[in-house]
Amino acid sequence: MSRQGFTTDTFTLASVLSAFAASKDLDVGMELHGRLIKSNFAHYPHVASGLVDLNAKCGSIQDARKAFNEVHKPGLVLWNMLIFGYSLHDEVSEDALLCFRAMQRAGLYPDDCSFVAEAKMLFDRMTEKNTVPYNSIIAGLAQHGHAVEALRLFKDMLSSDYEPTGITFISVLSACAHTRKVGECWEYFYSMKHKYGIEPCEEHYSCMVDVLARAKNFENAEELTKEMPFNLSSIGWTSLLSACGTHGNMDLGARAAKEILNLTPYSASTHVVLSNIYATVDKWEEAAQIRKLLRNRGIRKKPGCSWIELGRIVHIFVANDVSHRRIKDVYKFLEVMSEKMKLAGYVPDERWALAKDHAAEGETRLRHHS
Repeated sequence: MSRQGFTTDTFTLASVLSAFAASKDLDVGMELHGRLIKSNFAHYPHVASGLVDLNAKCGSIQDARKAFNEVHKPGLVLWNMLIFGYSLHDEVSEDALLCFRAMQRAGLYPDDCSFVAEAKMLFDRMTEKNTVPYNSIIAGLAQHGHAVEALRLFKDMLSSDYEPTGITFISVLSACAHTRKVGECWEYFYSMKHKYGIEPCEEHYSCMVDVLARAKNFENAEELTKEMPFNLSSIGWTSLLSACGTHGNMDLGARAAKEILNLTPYSASTHVVLSNIYATVDKWEEAAQIRKLLRNRGIRKKPGCSWIELGRIVHIFVANDVSHRRIKDVYKFLEVMSEKMKLAGYVPDERWALAKDHAAEGETRLRHHS
């Protein structure tokens, strides 16, 4: 494009960076990063967003932060990209919360529903569309839980004779994972190569493994991990482990955990999920061994955190939290809600208590978890 004399703009550059991020091609991406700094393009929010995404997905979170700092007044999209980048890495995941607070201090408050609605409205108003805006809106909808609408727009894109790209299919397959339409997902996956000439990459295979695992089709999920021409990434194995934990598949869950620990040996969350999987089938000795290994390696899992915003004040809670000034009122309300849930037929899943607790203690532990 450049050789033919066409001028690139910030939107073109942002799309190129998204492609590098999807393929995790940090070397070529960093070469482009240098050119962007020299040409002053790195100061534009759209471009900086792509740089943050690229560096974060390739493991260079410090460079992601540097790219973020290049922008004088970062907007909501750029802040969200940086928060997401921090959340990808266990060792700096707590910084995601710090980033969230800093974003609020800057006067920005996230509202996913209105953000998606506004993006969809802008897309609908476009008189001339092409692959880039279609990719953007499909990805946005898929990432924010609007899977059905994302798939509808993908079909609209195909009927409009716009050619999908590898990036399009990552979003489409991710959307299929949430709708659990396994058959439809396989059709899209096979069409990549046979209809559109797109060779599936590791991320496409990871999406397929996620689709199969969420649908409890573990046999095919495991078979795909063995047959795929790539080594599944830690993110792919983590998706499989999560599904195994949810549905109590101990054997495959143990294999997934071992694969993750080979790639990221100090992943606290992996140790904990594997310990929980053993606990679900009453293998308490194995669960205790995993916990002991966690301690021996000096790994500490950061406590899960939840928060709610009321009147522009963020209230933060962790498991068994007693620091909030109205914590007694919170626990009283929890007791009332718990009784109502029981009357409605809810039975707590005590498999996820972290030790072989007495039933009542385990239930209380789960009820008070963040």
